[in-house]
Amino acid sequence: TIGAASTLNASDADIYLTDVGGLGKCIFCDGIFKPGTSTVHYANCTINDTVAAVNYYNLDLRTACTRPNRTFENKGTAIGIAGSFIPGDAVCNVTNSTVEFNGEGLQECPEFTFYNLTINSAAVSNNASNIDPANAVKLTGDVTVRNKLTFTHGILNTDVNEVIVSNSSANAVGPGYYKSFKDASFLVGQLTRRLPANLDGSDISTSYVYPVGNDVGYNPLTLSSITTVSGTPMVTVSSVHGSVNPSDYTSPLTSVNDDIYWIVDGNTAYKKASVSLGESNGLSGGNCVAFSPTVNGEFRSLHGTIGSKLIERSDI
Repeated sequence: TIGAASTLNASDADIYLTDVGGLGKCIFCDGIFKPGTSTVHYANCTINDTVAAVNYYNLDLRTACTRPNRTFENKGTAIGIAGSFIPGDAVCNVTNSTVEFNGEGLQECPEFTFYNLTINSAAVSNNASNIDPANAVKLTGDVTVRNKLTFTHGILNTDVNEVIVSNSSANAVGPGYYKSFKDASFLVGQLTRRLPANLDGSDISTSYVYPVGNDVGYNPLTLSSITTVSGTPMVTVSSVHGSVNPSDYTSPLTSVNDDIYWIVDGNTAYKKASVSLGESNGLSGGNCVAFSPTVNGEFRSLHGTIGSKLIERSDI
């Protein structure tokens, strides 16, 4: 127990928590817990431990037993992780909880299902010329978010994995932002969102944002006026900084940007939609949205209304 007037400075200690009282909760924190670079181990095997909503450096849920039960505390504050998150094979009840990755350098996140996930990392880039996806919260397995994914500061790098948001509400994914290479927040890699089933395309006011980007900038994609199929429509989006080699393009296109493109995987999920594309580095007056079924296929114009950093409402 950390009393209201008390402070526990964990420094670099290994702290092993065992619930000897059978209360199901190892930390009662009314005071201040300073995690330092410590590792907190929820080491109890016998009961369902509550993982306290405090800031940790390394959080380890592994025990000597198989598949221990853990409940993530929900008290209006997040379970903060500044170092490593090691769930092991723990069976976790995450309902209504929030986990926030808030470290200062590379943090690795393994395969896990969160309820709310917040990216609030100090790390973005070590220089002024590009975003550094290695200086980020990096996934080592697929991550599912049941309720809401929020970007406060820093980069979420999915690497070869993906983030899957299973909540179909429009606000289930918050927007990202870009101010500079050292002040930005968005996802690099693949983001999959569940969309509501059986939309008829008549709702022009509700939109579904994909706050994606890459090492050279923030390139959000937003879907609206969507006509979806029945069942569980899922759409995956990524923004790629790489080479596009179109086999051809049709008039009125005179060229195709060979530096940045978006990949949208979800043709079986929707029948029609309007798309808006963002470019944090700015657009010129001759830009429009071009589409091809493959990266190296024939591109055709989808038009759109151009702004300084956004092309709006192009039908796909």
